[in-house]
Amino acid sequence: MTQPQKTPGETMTNRTAQTAACQYSYRYWLVETFQDVLVVSSFGLWAALLGFAPIVAFCILRGG
Repeated sequence: MTQPQKTPGETMTNRTAQTAACQYSYRYWLVETFQDVLVVSSFGLWAALLGFAPIVAFCILRGG
């Protein structure tokens, strides 16, 4: 998530409070959870493919 540009005269405290409020919003939580699910499922998919590939190859080479 990109940080908003600082406007002239804006203090660091105001900017930090706005950023923190944005991070704890429902939409932010929903998007972050969706991204976490995608990352975990992609690792699971690759683990399944790499785990089953030798078994399938062995069965094919064995002849059935």
